[in-house]
This record gives sequence, C-alpha cells and structure tokens, in this order.
Amino acid sequence: MNGMKHIKRIMKSLRMHTLVALALTLALGALAGCGGNADSGASSSPAPAASGSDATTTPAQEANLPPLQLSMLVNFVGEPPQEDSDVEQAIEAYTNTDLQVQWVSDIKQKLPVVIASGDMPKVLTANNSQLKLPYMINAMRAGTFWDLTDYIQDYPNLAQVNPLIYENVSLDGRTYGLPLVRPISRFAITYRKDWMDKLGLQEPQTLDDFYNILRAFAKDDPDGNGKDDTYGIVEDKSISIIYRVALWLGAPNEWGVKDGKFFPMAETDEYLEALKWVKKIYDEKLINPDFAVVEKTAADTMFTSGKAGLYINITDGAFKFGEKLKKNIPEAQTDMFSRLPGLNGGVVNAENGTNGTFIIPKSSVKTEAELKQILTFFDKLGDEQMATLFRWGVEGKHYKLDNGKPVFIDEQLYTTQVTPYRKLMAVDDGNALEGNLPPMLVKEAQMNEDNQKYVVANPTAPLISDTYSEKGGQLEKIIEDAKVKFVMGKIDENGWKQALEQWHKSGGDKVAEEYAQSYAQASHQ
Repeated sequence: MNGMKHIKRIMKSLRMHTLVALALTLALGALAGCGGNADSGASSSPAPAASGSDATTTPAQEANLPPLQLSMLVNFVGEPPQEDSDVEQAIEAYTNTDLQVQWVSDIKQKLPVVIASGDMPKVLTANNSQLKLPYMINAMRAGTFWDLTDYIQDYPNLAQVNPLIYENVSLDGRTYGLPLVRPISRFAITYRKDWMDKLGLQEPQTLDDFYNILRAFAKDDPDGNGKDDTYGIVEDKSISIIYRVALWLGAPNEWGVKDGKFFPMAETDEYLEALKWVKKIYDEKLINPDFAVVEKTAADTMFTSGKAGLYINITDGAFKFGEKLKKNIPEAQTDMFSRLPGLNGGVVNAENGTNGTFIIPKSSVKTEAELKQILTFFDKLGDEQMATLFRWGVEGKHYKLDNGKPVFIDEQLYTTQVTPYRKLMAVDDGNALEGNLPPMLVKEAQMNEDNQKYVVANPTAPLISDTYSEKGGQLEKIIEDAKVKFVMGKIDENGWKQALEQWHKSGGDKVAEEYAQSYAQASHQ
C-alpha cells in the first residue's frame, strides 16, 4: 500500500470514529427528550432496531468497538458511486463498518481470476449463472467459502427472506452465500385500462376471458380510429405467452419431477395445449404476425405507441410503459394483472429471486467471530433506517417528508448516488418508511407480495447439470425454433414431437439424468 492510500485509510478511520461519536450523541440526546429534527438526513437519525430484533444494536451501543474492515468485490454496471459519499458514510456509521468496495462491471471475467489467485476480499458477489459453473461448484464443495446454512436463522432480517430464494442459490442442500434479494415472482401483464373500460371488459378470471379480451382489443376498434390496426397482445420472438398459458393450464415451471425423474415443461400435455391455443390467436390475427422477428425493444415500442392492448412484462412494467404510452397518447391508462384466479388456483411462476449472491471466502475471513460480524452487517442493512436510505436516499438531499411520508426531491440524483449501494443488500427494503408513490408503484409492491402466495417453483433452480452448462443454449434453441414454427403453422403436432426427440438425443436425456442425480444428492444432505 502506498503512502497516499495509507493516509486515506487513516483519515477514513478517524472519520468513522467521529460519525460513531455523533450517532452516540444523537442517541443520548433522543433519550434525554431532545427530539429529532424532521429536516435532518436519514443518516443522522437515532438508529432503530429491526422489527422484532433485540439482537440488532445501534451505532451508539457499538461506539466502543473498532469498525469492521470490510472489503467487497461488487458487480455493478454503470458509473460507480463516489467513494466516501454521504450515502456510504451513513451506511458505515450505522453498521460500524469501514467499507472498501471495488465496483466491477466485468464480474464474469473478474471472479474466476480472483478466486484462482487466492487473494480475495472478504465478500465477493457472483451472478446467478456463475454459481452453476464448474469452478464455482468445485470451490464451494472444497470448502473455499463459508457454509452459512446454520447461521442465517440467527439474524432477524436475513431469516425473513423467502426460504425458496435460499434454496434456489443452494448447492447440495447447503447455502454458501447470501442472495441479493429481489421479488420471487415479478410476473405481470400490462394492459390498456382505457380500452378495457371503453369495451366494458373486466380483468380475466379464466383462459376464455383472456381470449375474449384479446379478440375485443384486436377486432372491436378500441382506439376508435375506424381502422383494423390493433392487436390483442404484442409479442417478441421469445413468444413467452406460450410458457404463461402452459403454466396457467397446470404445466410445471420449466421442469417437472415425478418419482425422482425429471422431465421438461415442453414435453407436457399442457404445453402442447398452450401451443395450440397460441396458434389459434395467431391464426385469428390477435397477436402481431411478425413476432418471430421482433426484438424486445421493438415490442416495447409497439405497445407504447398504442398498437396493442396487452404486453407481458414484469410488475414494474405498468408504470414504466404507462408513462411512455402517455407521451404518445395522453389519454391512455394502464393497469396490470398477474393471475387467472379461475384457472388452477391462479398460479404464477417462481423466479430465482436474486440478482446474484454474496459469498465469503475462508481465506479472507478466518474466524467465526468475523463471519458473524459480516452477517450482522448484512442483517443491519434491512433495518428501518438503512432500508429507508436505500429506498429514498438521504433526507433533505434525495427526499423530503410530506405529512410524515417520504417524497423524492431529485430522483435522478437518487439513481446516480444511491442506487449503486442497493447492490450491497442481501434483504429487501420492506422495512423502509412508506412514501407517497404513484398508484401503479404501490400496486407493483403489492403484486410482488401477493404473487409469492401462488408461485410454482422450478425444481431445477438449485440443481447442477454439467451438460446443461455446456449445451443449454443449443437445447433451448431446438425448443424455441420448434414452438415458433408450430404457432406459424410450419410444423404440425408430429413435427413438434420430432423436435422433442431431437432435444432428447442432443443432450436433453443427459440433462434430466444429471438433475435427478443432483436432486438425490441434495435430498440426502
């Protein structure tokens, strides 16, 4: 370490002790009845413990402890935040931590090199696909990283994460990292509410209802221009509506398992029925006929320019696409739904539920005591004060209070200065202060919560298949090409069965066998 870096580290340590002392003074002032200043920033408010957490201590209680020196390698694409920003200082003061974050945009290339070198920071982030690669699997099985399975329950915020998310990032039934949590199911269909109201339609309960909406949007001139120029739904070349309909009809999520044997969703009767249903709406021109050559960005534009009534997306789509749509058609209104309650209980698909995983190397974190300090750091980021910081930023700079509720002052500044730090969260920001948000953003949060009750899990999410790692793209292309051809009438049911047979012979059978082996191994842990 050169002289300047050494001086900087000393100055940062001195600043940390000053911030902790300030937090102690504020906390003691509050206890003495001084009261808080409503205009002060979130970083200087007395630090509440997480709900139901007696174990979470405040900075004041930790003032006699030296800061945890926490080096992290964090995946972030974009302009990294300024070091020692007020956001970072607020995190450090609350968690009694000296953060040393290295922000990298090429984590796929960086991570294997860092792990192979053995010279690792105390925390690494791996994206979802990297957890399934041989070098990472070998490292986890060899004990390179701490096994966190038996620790998580001792940390109230970490323990509240959906167990399915921990399962999805596990290996052989054990948890070697903390997930960067996101909603377990963000599925939604954004629709034109103004068209629905004009045509006297309601949100669908069954597949027949869904079909009737598509037909009305395509055939009943919902935009009132007297032309036959709208579609019920816009799709891109992924034609994901097939997957959605198959799931609604009762197909498994990506893969099914019966008596320990695995089979792909595409091989089920429900998937074939979904193919036939989508071919029907294609033949009736209820869907854009050029879907096979349409990229996602072009599909976005088709919807936001008023060419279709529904668009399959995620829960933040109704607000985002609604705002874009209003720029083109000011009177347009959007809403969203995620389920068909009258069909098989209204299931939705479970996603991975993560934006990556934090892993903790044993070579850098040598003692259980230090491991627990690091887990405490991640747990504290879910407390109300930190959750509010991550959701809203610093009070007086990024947000203000309006009748006791946060309202953004400068969303662009928040995006630049605060959003990168969300990459440090192993929990969601559910403990944050509730603010004044547009109705669609309120509904987004509610739908993310509601969807959890109806998810169908993908049983292969935590499993390992070397063949899939090697040939997954090739195998998926066989199915992708065949489903497009089926919908467009270029192959019939026999042609579809031939494609499935090709999938089996090209490595699909081997993938199924390896998933079964991985499943059996995890079940015996």
